[in-house]
Amino acid sequence: MIIKEGDQAAGFFVISSGKVEVVRGADGGSPQVLNTLGPGDFFGEMALFEGFPRNATVRAVEDSECLAMTRWDFMAEMKNHPEIAVSMLPVLVRRLRSIEADTSE
Repeated sequence: MIIKEGDQAAGFFVISSGKVEVVRGADGGSPQVLNTLGPGDFFGEMALFEGFPRNATVRAVEDSECLAMTRWDFMAEMKNHPEIAVSMLPVLVRRLRSIEADTSE
């Protein structure tokens, strides 16, 4: 387990190798896999943007390495390099559309 649903956000992660699953309700009887991510993908940004606890668990499904940034470093990079935030927007929109499609079925 890399991050746990309900925990306070402390970092942002970029996967450098391996594969992870994003799961809601991982501790319950019927966990829901929201996404599978691999090298180059990122996670942990939502809780850093909002300041709310993590809304999902992220767990490695194979040997994985992630680069981690603290909230402070993440926010500083967004301010100093707004092009990073702009390049993240299409990914965030795709994720939102995917979740909306899943919930409307």
